[in-house]
Amino acid sequence: MSGGRQRHIMVVDDEPAFRRLVVRMLERGGYRVTHVEDYVSALKLVETDHTLDLLLLDVGMPAGTPQGISIAKMSQMRQALLRIVYMTGGDAQQVAEYADSAPVLQKPFTAEELLKTVASVLAGERGR
Repeated sequence: MSGGRQRHIMVVDDEPAFRRLVVRMLERGGYRVTHVEDYVSALKLVETDHTLDLLLLDVGMPAGTPQGISIAKMSQMRQALLRIVYMTGGDAQQVAEYADSAPVLQKPFTAEELLKTVASVLAGERGR
């Protein structure tokens, strides 16, 4: 919690079963979670929901890594304090080349890895 407010995370992943798993991990970690299945929905939500603290974004979706990174950057232009964590089932090194300082979680990951990364980013250590 920060300032008495539950931290709010948006999960963007096109795989429903995996998205539900990640949402459950985050909720058990004490976070408020919103989830969407595509980049367009994510960007629309960023434009309207100013309570978001972190965007957890799969860059391995059909539109591909460059578009996923672009969506993250556009999201940060709309909400300057929004933190980013990328997820990929592909080559994490390749994603990291595009990701600036944002961390990249390699799928599959454990709840411990996810929660540790999210906590670190929300503490201001990474993801800007």
